[in-house]
Amino acid sequence: MKSIIYSIHIDIPQEKLEINSTYEGDQEPKSVKTKKQFEKFYHILYQNKQHYADLCQADFKLFTQDADYDDFLKQMKHNTSNLFDFDVINFYKLFLFEKLSQHYDQVLYLDFDVVINTKLNFFNEFDLNKIHARAFNSDKNSAWHQSWLVKYETNQLSFDDVVKKHLEKHNMFVKNTAKQAMLLVDMQQGNDLLINTAVLGGNKNSISKLNLFDRLEKFIDIFNTSKEDCFFGYAITDLFFFNNEVVFSYLIEKYDIPFVALDQTWHDIVWKDSHYHSKLTESKFIHAIDKNFDKVFDKCGIKI
Repeated sequence: MKSIIYSIHIDIPQEKLEINSTYEGDQEPKSVKTKKQFEKFYHILYQNKQHYADLCQADFKLFTQDADYDDFLKQMKHNTSNLFDFDVINFYKLFLFEKLSQHYDQVLYLDFDVVINTKLNFFNEFDLNKIHARAFNSDKNSAWHQSWLVKYETNQLSFDDVVKKHLEKHNMFVKNTAKQAMLLVDMQQGNDLLINTAVLGGNKNSISKLNLFDRLEKFIDIFNTSKEDCFFGYAITDLFFFNNEVVFSYLIEKYDIPFVALDQTWHDIVWKDSHYHSKLTESKFIHAIDKNFDKVFDKCGIKI
């Protein structure tokens, strides 16, 4: 049985970076820090994934900028002109997920900022006849800070106040609301789960059910209609953007594609100091959203 593990690293030019918010405790925008940290830790992140692929007896490929990606970038920006390069890269990984399944029996995708901390073979641990990824409950109770929730529930802040003061477009609650709006266009009531696409596993059978890019234009139309219909008010709708996690979550839910949510140990997410706890060493895939790779390596005893 042929298996592949793949990742993507495309160095976005400085002038094309989205100048966004900062990680907790940082001064520079997330996009700028990401660029610097990927450059600094490129070789160890590459080797970490290559060694894991060898352990799993799988091929490994790191996709970089080439003619295929340039064509994909051009087409995506033609279809959805307001996307940043970072957004296109996140759709590209889904495109490759489908493409690689035509040549391999089993496929595992890992974001470049995912650190492997296990000798267990992912392909032996799961029934990949179902898509595997981490899914997060992204309702108000889960995604809002407790202080916002208290003020909202006691009428000290309106819903629009919370959105305008505290939320930005990448917030999980915003993305989940965008997914629900797309489902409402189809007259379907959505759940509150949002799929994070940093770790994706599947096989030829399960991935063949996605057909995301055969239906891309349809999904863009549905997304645009959901913004026009403004189901949840103007404040939050203004934050909606055509995002891979919104579309992938919509796709899984809309077409009832067989799906299993990975537990925290198979996709542990760290983005602030309190996440670097003693149990982090038990996690198998560690998604360093804050890009503090040295902290992950130190905590897990991975030599740089």
